[in-house]
Amino acid sequence: MPTPASQRKRYRVVIAAAALALLAAAPSVRADPPEDDECPGKQTLVTIEKKTCPPTPRRPAIVVERKCCLKNNGKIHCNHFPHCPSHSPS
Repeated sequence: MPTPASQRKRYRVVIAAAALALLAAAPSVRADPPEDDECPGKQTLVTIEKKTCPPTPRRPAIVVERKCCLKNNGKIHCNHFPHCPSHSPS
């Protein structure tokens, strides 16, 4: 007959394994990725910046992105970050 301590340990192992399985199965959440990885005209893509929207009761934390392009005159222009959604995008 197993002791109560060994039963608790087995219970904790089962819970930890279930939590790891749920985390591994969870999809990566992103909202509004950039339309493409190119800039208009002869501009050059410099960077893609990311911002994390804080979690709300209706959705988890979400990462939104914007792209920054180097113009022909040497200036860098970054698009606006999309608004953080109020609901989960899925």
